[in-house]
Amino acid sequence: MLIDLHIHSTASDGTDTPEQILGKISAMEGVKIFALTDHDTISGVEQIKDKIPQNIFFVNGVEFSCKTSGGNKCHILGYFYDATNKDFQEILEQGKNLHAKKLEIRLKFLSDLYNINFSADDVKKLCKNEVVGKPHIVNFISEKFGIAKIKIYEDLRKCKIDARLDAKKVIDAIKNSGGVSIWAHPLGGEGEKCSTQAEFEKNLAELKNFGIDGLEIYYSRYNAEQRKILLEAAEKNNLLVSGGSDYHGKNKNISLFELGRDKPQIKVWRLTILQKIFEKHSDARIRTAFEIKLDTAT
Repeated sequence: MLIDLHIHSTASDGTDTPEQILGKISAMEGVKIFALTDHDTISGVEQIKDKIPQNIFFVNGVEFSCKTSGGNKCHILGYFYDATNKDFQEILEQGKNLHAKKLEIRLKFLSDLYNINFSADDVKKLCKNEVVGKPHIVNFISEKFGIAKIKIYEDLRKCKIDARLDAKKVIDAIKNSGGVSIWAHPLGGEGEKCSTQAEFEKNLAELKNFGIDGLEIYYSRYNAEQRKILLEAAEKNNLLVSGGSDYHGKNKNISLFELGRDKPQIKVWRLTILQKIFEKHSDARIRTAFEIKLDTAT
């Protein structure tokens, strides 16, 4: 059984379309469980949710860029949400507006820094995606103005923007839509400084108070020691255990279903979020596959 509950497509900042991701996963052997979790948008989910083959279980997902009340940034993954829920729709719209704000600030920053001008047509091309992230901006500027991608990425780090959703409001919206909330890469994501134990515990206490359901413990950039810290925290705080690669196609050197730096062999029973998947899934054949795997896990 292959499991990956953290995947990005071209709907946000990945390089594979939702259909291409589905095609790659369909070509793999065995029972697969995966979630599409684009940043602040569910447009990719909507594109493929009715095209899933029988040997795949698909989890509707999303990843929100958030901040705690103390101003610390965090990412919250939402699963099993009801997309028609009013609160959930409102938080998605807020996320979309914040991305538009970030795009405007970043383009102004780079325009002043490089002494270049962006036409209305340039902005229109960039905005063909609902969510415009750093990779879209970097690729566009590099191709149009011949500036090295690595330089653009480095310069964008100097552009500080406070445009994130309130973590409590995001968790509330996910819960109100019937969903499950997971703190993504809680010790830090790709390219980020790893949190100290004190920083992690402070943020965890706040997110737990907000009602977070679980932690993403099996993550492509985490080693055994980091997983041990997170597993102990999840057990102590009665939180669900989840796992995902944070796959972005060519934008990151991460493979689908890669759930640890050391590529660990994960016992199915350790991913306690699977119980939620099991409870919510109605396909009898897949349910049987889950039962076999769960019963034989050691």
